[in-house]
Amino acid sequence: MGSDTCRHHPQRPAAALCQKYNYGLCAQCLEQDPRCADPEIYCKFRPQCLIHFQYKESGRGAKKEKTKMIYNGPYADFIKKLPQPELPLEGASAHLLTGPKGQVAFFEVPAGAEFPMHSHGAQWGIIVEGEAEFNIDGQVRLLKKGDSYNIGEGVEHGIKILTDLKAIDVFEDPNRYQAKD
Repeated sequence: MGSDTCRHHPQRPAAALCQKYNYGLCAQCLEQDPRCADPEIYCKFRPQCLIHFQYKESGRGAKKEKTKMIYNGPYADFIKKLPQPELPLEGASAHLLTGPKGQVAFFEVPAGAEFPMHSHGAQWGIIVEGEAEFNIDGQVRLLKKGDSYNIGEGVEHGIKILTDLKAIDVFEDPNRYQAKD
């Protein structure tokens, strides 16, 4: 295949030539499916390149607009559609994602709520919004947005919620919470 024939249809003559890579496109390819080999890379022939011009005109060369993020709180709408458990705290809510080896809870807990000292299987979590005072095995720590915690199996812990809190907790026990019917 030479530059005088179409790279996709070698039996057809080239209507346009790529001077950088020495290939041609027939009139049909140029009209229906122009493909610039490197549309984003510098090419000294670009100003006079018919292939690149057709590529841009066809809309294939248009920069795709990125999907814009819409902020509607820390949890995506699909998370808010997950099952919810009964929680023993007034005003607290969670959405559960449960698998065979664990459970993820997306918590929203109002300021002033307290989880009394308790223990269960291993737990890891991260504060998404707000502040809370954690008592883990007698050690009290203030945790804020971005802080994470790792609580081992059977370790006593309790939590005082200081400001409205959103946290994601991952439990080793897939049945830590039961979804409402």
